Amino acid sequence: GDQRTPFGSITQSSQSTISSQHGNITLTAADDVSIDQIVSVDGNIFITAGAANPTGRLTADPARNDAHIRTAGFVSLKSGAESPDQWTSLKVDVGGLEGTWQRGNVMIRSFGDLTITGSGLSTTGANGDILVVTEDGNLNINSRLASLSGGAVSLYADIDLSINAEVQSS
Repeated sequence: GDQRTPFGSITQSSQSTISSQHGNITLTAADDVSIDQIVSVDGNIFITAGAANPTGRLTADPARNDAHIRTAGFVSLKSGAESPDQWTSLKVDVGGLEGTWQRGNVMIRSFGDLTITGSGLSTTGANGDILVVTEDGNLNINSRLASLSGGAVSLYADIDLSINAEVQSS
């Protein structure tokens, strides 16, 4: 299902789940999107924070021990400009992932294999670091992974790391 708000934010309360058996899930907010857990068996998940406000942030409950986002399908994430010293920290178990952060840092922790695909993974604002870690899985970079603002790119795979596309820090 879709949840879109042309004004304001979407906030998912702690210990709650948004789920779909096989369908897609779309969350789009003008400002912030705060998630706890989003699950689909094999549907695609699209999350956009800051659709109308460039400072809108994507955040997740840091107390969650398992994946914030879980699907065998594809996940697309977009976040507005965070403070340069803030991190978006997401735990995932997904088939494929793409994401763009206008500013700030992003850490993706995957439980199992992770493939960066689609438009890739990037930060575009000042000193945006990217950290991607897999636990019990392979990390496959099949689309561009770029910190376009002088930030660092760090990749850690518990099993194998396969880089099949550009990885850039500039």
